[in-house]
Formats: sequence, structure tokens, C-alpha cells
Amino acid sequence: MLQGAVEMLKKDKPVVVFETHSLYDDWSNGLQNSPSALLMKGLGYEVFAVREFHQNIDTGAMPIELLPLERTYCKTPPDHGFNMLAVPAKSFVENELFRIVYDLSPKLILPKNDIKFAPSKF
Repeated sequence: MLQGAVEMLKKDKPVVVFETHSLYDDWSNGLQNSPSALLMKGLGYEVFAVREFHQNIDTGAMPIELLPLERTYCKTPPDHGFNMLAVPAKSFVENELFRIVYDLSPKLILPKNDIKFAPSKF
């Protein structure tokens, strides 16, 4: 899908939210080297993994947590996916709506007894 939009992405530089999934986007050399990340970075985008709850939880005014791809923990069960955010410049996420976090999973799973799957602040 992203490949079909390359010309529009080059021209208009919109903010893009897309899903990555281990079944169709190879993360074996790191999330930052996956085909979707390389495509978006090649177009000049900053790309982040979006942390999301695995269940319906009211997050209130909690900022959206973003992970730099090279600092995203992806060693979770196989066959899973999560959202990514691609922005034309990092300044798009340098505000109170977002929080950059490191070395955590994009999956927020409260029942897991592991800090990598918990929100940085709740």
C-alpha cells in the first residue's frame, strides 16, 4: 500500500499512520531495517512505533508514547503487528501530545508482569 503512494508521499509529505505486521514486514534485522521503515525513511520521514494497549483502556490525557525504531523492543510472540507513525519532521511530535520512550514494546499489555509492556507513566 505504501509503495503505491510513493509519488504522493514525495510531493505532499502527509503525516502517515500505518500498520506493520511480522507476517509481511521483515523485522529480523531490526525494525529500523524493515521494508516499510526503509521506504518511509528513504522518502525523508522520521518513523516511530506507536505504543498501544492490547485491550480497551481509557488513557485520559496520557500522551501517545512513541518509540524510535532502533530502540523498539520487538521480541514478543510471533505473528503480531502494531501501528507506526511517519512524520515529515521530528518537530511534528515534539509537543505535549506525544512522549518519546525507549527500549519498550509497542504492545501495552497490563497482565504481563514485565516493564517493557507497561506504560512509561499511567
